[in-house]
Amino acid sequence: RYASLVDWLDSPFTQAVDSKRRWLAYYASLEDEYDKSVFGESYSLRDLYMPLNAYHETRDGESHPQSTGRARRTEADEEGPEKAVITRHVVPLEEYLNSWLAEPTPNYPLLLISGGPGSGKSSFLKHFAASLGLKDRSVLFIPLQHLEYDRQISTALENYVRRHPILQDAVDLSGHCELILLFDGLDELSMAGVHGLESARDFVGALKQFLNRVKGSSFNVRAILSGRTLAIQADRSYGWDEGQVLHLLPYFTPNDDREEATGEKKFEFDDPQALLGRDYRCDWWARLHQLMGSKNLGAPDLFLKAPFDTLTSQPLLNVLIAISMSGPADKALQIDEKTNLNHVYAHLLHRVWERNEERGVNRIDKADFNTAMEGVAAATWHGNGRTADVEAIQKHVDEGLLQGFSEEAESSVYSLLVGFFFQGGGRNSAGQNVYEFTHKSFGEYLTARSILTRLQDLMEAHDTRQRKPRQGKDVQECLVEWTEH
Repeated sequence: RYASLVDWLDSPFTQAVDSKRRWLAYYASLEDEYDKSVFGESYSLRDLYMPLNAYHETRDGESHPQSTGRARRTEADEEGPEKAVITRHVVPLEEYLNSWLAEPTPNYPLLLISGGPGSGKSSFLKHFAASLGLKDRSVLFIPLQHLEYDRQISTALENYVRRHPILQDAVDLSGHCELILLFDGLDELSMAGVHGLESARDFVGALKQFLNRVKGSSFNVRAILSGRTLAIQADRSYGWDEGQVLHLLPYFTPNDDREEATGEKKFEFDDPQALLGRDYRCDWWARLHQLMGSKNLGAPDLFLKAPFDTLTSQPLLNVLIAISMSGPADKALQIDEKTNLNHVYAHLLHRVWERNEERGVNRIDKADFNTAMEGVAAATWHGNGRTADVEAIQKHVDEGLLQGFSEEAESSVYSLLVGFFFQGGGRNSAGQNVYEFTHKSFGEYLTARSILTRLQDLMEAHDTRQRKPRQGKDVQECLVEWTEH
């Protein structure tokens, strides 16, 4: 009936208009991601974001075009006994990337961002993606754990775009004039199977081939790939160019990280903007106090001294400590010289439980809640390190308890902790719900707790057998059960 009307409305510009509309909607979704609440608190990533610095290395004193000055150290060259000169050039990360994107023909179409857990890799890429979207740059932010990669980059990208709820057919990978790819989490791909590191190397190699293949054509593609330090180091065999690998710097670099015990410098950084001399923790805490309406300025004095130099040097750790310290004095985490990250995580678990007790919404007791959290961690440890399906979790958590835990995890009450550290990872090929750690460091903490809890249970079972021969477990039974944990 409406065929004639549709034909009349259709024009050569219809597809282009629809594509533009989808891109604008996608840019809006990047902004929404950037504005999401942090840990269920009243502030967002945008509110707390602090610009990051990084460094790249050159050998034999050859400065990168975007750096000035020279500083060096000597170390045994991997290829022989002679000394090699290593220079570390400190740069503002976002400024460096924007300069690289502005180059018509850069030396390389791929940059790598390397950093440890909680160093701000993912947060930076979310910030950078939203920033590029505001400039109407064609950018795709792609978490690698959600990319179905099978040795073909172009196919993986096409499938990712086609299945995206917003983009779908808006991206023409064969004829788009510009595309900026932000791949987050090389280590996520490296944990995809038994041969994880091999998968990561294969992905990096295929990505380089894909970028080199389209280089010089009308299809201008640049890519930025982030990953944990070990995952990036595993791909050294590719022989990265100088300035191609950027290592994230913490908010503060203690002198111990720059000098030997004798006072001799480990590295003489090329730092023309004096970025290393600034303590960004003070700026971060000042911003947090402003958001919370507090009159305090800067970081607590204790955080500016050892041993908190390292504990508060990373973005994620500052947020966790701030949350643990919030609330009434009798319930807030008491920070002293013996505090470490494990204390912070343990206190977060405790605080979540207390908050729910105050609201009268707990439906499973605290011990069961902790057991379920540890069970999910143990299941992911036996799997790919990040996700686990219900069948795997049921091997470590009672099914009835898991059901109660699932109901709690999906409620807004647990958004502070569970909503941040756990999230639904969709469904696997068998149609089962998948649970996913959004931050590895918390998963590692819970895994360690799970291992310790299991060892304690087995020790108690063995002690019981010693006292009561018909009860408990003998050594062989304990060992069998431990291997199945």
